[in-house]
Amino acid sequence: MTTVEVPFGISNALKSGSADYDERGIRIGRVREDESQNQVTFSFTLLDKSTRDILPDLSNTAVLESGVPVKLIQVTRARTPPSVVLLLDSSGSMRGQMQDTLSSARSFIEGLPEQATIRIVDFDDVLKKLDGTSKEAALANLPSITAGGDTALYNAIGLGLDLLAEDERPTLVVFTDGENDLKNQDTLSLEQTLARVSEAGIPLYTIGSSVQSQH
Repeated sequence: MTTVEVPFGISNALKSGSADYDERGIRIGRVREDESQNQVTFSFTLLDKSTRDILPDLSNTAVLESGVPVKLIQVTRARTPPSVVLLLDSSGSMRGQMQDTLSSARSFIEGLPEQATIRIVDFDDVLKKLDGTSKEAALANLPSITAGGDTALYNAIGLGLDLLAEDERPTLVVFTDGENDLKNQDTLSLEQTLARVSEAGIPLYTIGSSVQSQH
């Protein structure tokens, strides 16, 4: 039986990373509500080894909203390739782990479906949207990224949400040491960033780059 608890606070991902999703074994995507029909549509992915080969359908899926079972209309397999924005922190604080971070990013990109759309934003105190949307282009861009500068983490998240706003299967992934230290410049606050993540309803996953990482 596949059980999906809805809603799950996507904004918590910014504070706690992806652990909460992984512990549940389910990743929940964008949630859309049609008030005129009193219906909610959302996407979900089964994560762990024991469930990833299961094909959910009406007979083996249950959805709970605040602990209460809801009526399911249909369960269909998503056919649209995922659209990913990858935010790579290249600030000066990443200098000691930049190569390990790029290696992890390479492994992540290589694991995406071939039809996936992926855009990379290289950020320090400046946000740099790298060219290309294919896996091949993303992999080719990685060697050009070097560490230096302050960290516009919150602004980078804002840009990532903007880039994914119209995509059908959006996911925002952030490789960072977790510190927003943009000095003497306009920057989103933590509260503003959390509000934007919550409002967008786009799954956000942070991958820490040091043992002192903060989310």
